[in-house]
Amino acid sequence: MKSFLSVLTFFLVNALGFNIGPVFYILTLKYEWVDTASESFNPIGLQNDLVNMPTFIWLACALFSFAFFFMKGIWRKVFLFAPVVIPLFATLILLQRHM
Repeated sequence: MKSFLSVLTFFLVNALGFNIGPVFYILTLKYEWVDTASESFNPIGLQNDLVNMPTFIWLACALFSFAFFFMKGIWRKVFLFAPVVIPLFATLILLQRHM
């Protein structure tokens, strides 16, 4: 049962990390965090920055998060939550470029 919960937690955390970029893209357009009426607004650039780039960052973190199964102590949680935290910060930094 313990290994099942570890695998379930691993997949849920990685699914959350995978969806951070698209969620921020939708929220950005819904709440107009970016001026979409501006002539310099580039929707393809915004989509690339908020969907594609965090996905690539998540993929790298997801590979590293496999270490979650082999670690003990605090490092276990660090590797588990890396696919959520690192793409979140990367998305926020990329969002700042469009504000």
